Amino acid sequence: MSLLSEWIVSGTRVLDAGCGHGDEAEYWASLGADVIGVDFSQAYVDAASHRAGRQARYIWASTKESLPFADDSFDVIYTKKGPSVYREANRLTRRGGRVAGLHPDRVMAELPELLPGLFPVASEAHSLEHTLQTRLRQSGLDQIEMRPLRHIEYLQMPEDVIRYRCFGQSENVRGTVHDAWIDEITNVFQRCADVRGLRVTSDFWLITAVAD
Repeated sequence: MSLLSEWIVSGTRVLDAGCGHGDEAEYWASLGADVIGVDFSQAYVDAASHRAGRQARYIWASTKESLPFADDSFDVIYTKKGPSVYREANRLTRRGGRVAGLHPDRVMAELPELLPGLFPVASEAHSLEHTLQTRLRQSGLDQIEMRPLRHIEYLQMPEDVIRYRCFGQSENVRGTVHDAWIDEITNVFQRCADVRGLRVTSDFWLITAVAD
């Protein structure tokens, strides 16, 4: 994430809350940051910990509970998962430190309409925008900004839809979904894709704030 790169110098203490496989954490570590990645999935923590050339450190932790770090442990906190980390962010970040989040709202929004049954229809009852606003108001953070972002991409083949739908699932699950849906997904590509691929739109909320 280029925004964080502007905040990082050698020795910057960074927490990647919801680090997944560690792609961002390793990039920031390569810039000289002292990075710790946490994730609720032990499988992700194990995968990140065994990356070739690993520079960051990874531990299991849940952002829905108190994180196992002292007050003011970090200069920068970043999350791309749910908004629960903001409950702890102001405590964990030194005063004047930065907090950022990139939260998916509607990802590949066209797919539930094109493939009902494979993708759940998004509920409007409890919007992510409202949840984020509530969590941020309660966080104690300062200079909070919320900015909507839209990303358009083109899926190149039906298997791209399977990979997205089954991200993080076992090979057995992927195989089952593939066998059940590949013909219908292929039909969608034949009807709706152009020379660039199948157009899909994703909406995100970009959060930036300063610890108080």
